[in-house]
Amino acid sequence: MEVTNLDFQRWFLEGILKANVCKIQFTRVSGGVSTMRCTLKPEYLPEYTGSLDNLAKSEQNRKVNNTIAVWNLDKEGWRCFKVENLINLEIEEDALPI
Repeated sequence: MEVTNLDFQRWFLEGILKANVCKIQFTRVSGGVSTMRCTLKPEYLPEYTGSLDNLAKSEQNRKVNNTIAVWNLDKEGWRCFKVENLINLEIEEDALPI
């Protein structure tokens, strides 16, 4: 399996998001710029109630499309962004579980 630069960036970003609450800025697919507070820290995530097959299919689709699904803390819902569209990432040092 060949590892691309985008694969590495995705892996790196997911690691940061699993350990921190971040404020990210990215270009939307529609062309606008968005900012959101998000994370992949387990203590912030809702319990998954779907099937493991659906989870595996969703993860495969995100890898193919180079997107990362994150938990948006302000909207309290899942959102995605494309790795190549990330403009800025800021780690919130004082973030505490809600």
